[in-house]
Amino acid sequence: MLRNQLPSRTTLDLAEDERWLATQRIVESPHFRRSPRLSRLLLYLSEQTLLDRPDLLTEQNIAVMVFERDAAFDPGVDTIVRSHMVRLRQKLDQYAEENHAGASTRISIPRGEYLVRFESITP
Repeated sequence: MLRNQLPSRTTLDLAEDERWLATQRIVESPHFRRSPRLSRLLLYLSEQTLLDRPDLLTEQNIAVMVFERDAAFDPGVDTIVRSHMVRLRQKLDQYAEENHAGASTRISIPRGEYLVRFESITP
């Protein structure tokens, strides 16, 4: 079967995906509980990555979908996405350093990208 003939994944398909479960654990952690915007950003980026929708991972789309900006959002004037991405990367690094012993998946987002990387950690 060709790739475009495969049924596309949906959010419901993520319920048992270990990468999605790792994302859920992170947003439920003390690091993220007090940061609802960062949690929402991580959930959105992870969901779109896992559902193979990289075309939705643009600064414009993230501003509209996560930060409720209108369609006239101008990233040259409003840096909300970029500033939150810096904070999100820092929090993910902190989380990984403090929870590396029990983690089976490391989540990161390389600088300059919005695509989430899921790295399996073997003990």
